[in-house]
Amino acid sequence: HWKVVLPHQNPLRKMFRIAVLSVLEVEGAEVLVGNVHTHTLLYANAVRLDQMAHVAESLDKKYSLGLIGGDFNTDSGYIVREMERIFLKSGYVRATGDLGPTHKQDLLGIVDLELDHLFVKGMEVVSAGKVENASASDHLPIWLSVKLELPGADK
Repeated sequence: HWKVVLPHQNPLRKMFRIAVLSVLEVEGAEVLVGNVHTHTLLYANAVRLDQMAHVAESLDKKYSLGLIGGDFNTDSGYIVREMERIFLKSGYVRATGDLGPTHKQDLLGIVDLELDHLFVKGMEVVSAGKVENASASDHLPIWLSVKLELPGADK
């Protein structure tokens, strides 16, 4: 396991956000997994997109299987499309594209935010969802069930 320090220091707290990456062994195959938390919506889209690009560029291409997810703080269709484009360059596709809002509060009664996402590489998505009645966070937990595409084996 290792951490990836994201660019753009918080000017008030003087801290940097990180992504945490790890390699798991699953049925004899190595799977790169990671958790990301980009800056909040108080920062420009360009800052969050730069952080996403930094994570995507840090994903070691030697791993044919991967699962990357977390709170990407996406606040518009534009930033979601750009995020998908960024991760696709590293071979990852968004697996949770049909979940809808993942933030509990409808801001000002007009905006439902889809902040959280999961991306996969070398996996077939079986199902995905979110837990509607969770109470531990202002975000709804998202989940994913996948089949690994192991070389030389049936799915």
